[in-house]
Amino acid sequence: MEDSEPWNEEKPLPAPRGHELLSSLQAKIPPREAAIRHESFTKAHRFIDSGASSGGVGPCKKSFVVRGGRDQRVDIEVLSGVAFV
Repeated sequence: MEDSEPWNEEKPLPAPRGHELLSSLQAKIPPREAAIRHESFTKAHRFIDSGASSGGVGPCKKSFVVRGGRDQRVDIEVLSGVAFV
């Protein structure tokens, strides 16, 4: 399954907006898929909080893999700039 919530802004993405985009993605995918990825979404939200507490996150790609899953994961990608401030 390949779905995303892209963002492209000149200013750093605030952490609350990052949480909104992540929650929007979770709501967009089929309920069964969201349930499978529940723990991964929780970890992704924690990553946003952790980034916010340290002043933001620079370019990175972070995957939160479903335990025992086959290629099921939640990804956060910051391609440039800073996010989760």
